[in-house]
Amino acid sequence: MTPDQTTVADLSASTQVRLAAAASLRNFMQLTPARRSAVILVDLLSRSRMKPAP
Repeated sequence: MTPDQTTVADLSASTQVRLAAAASLRNFMQLTPARRSAVILVDLLSRSRMKPAP
């Protein structure tokens, strides 16, 4: 791939990531506040179980 082709591929991947994030956020915001809070709490608890970085 030439640098121009790589740039186009990166932009395409970036666009796909942004679209996926927007769709996920839209679904997340449709949850009730209590359910959104539960999702965040579960995420935080699962991260706290991970080994801390040195």
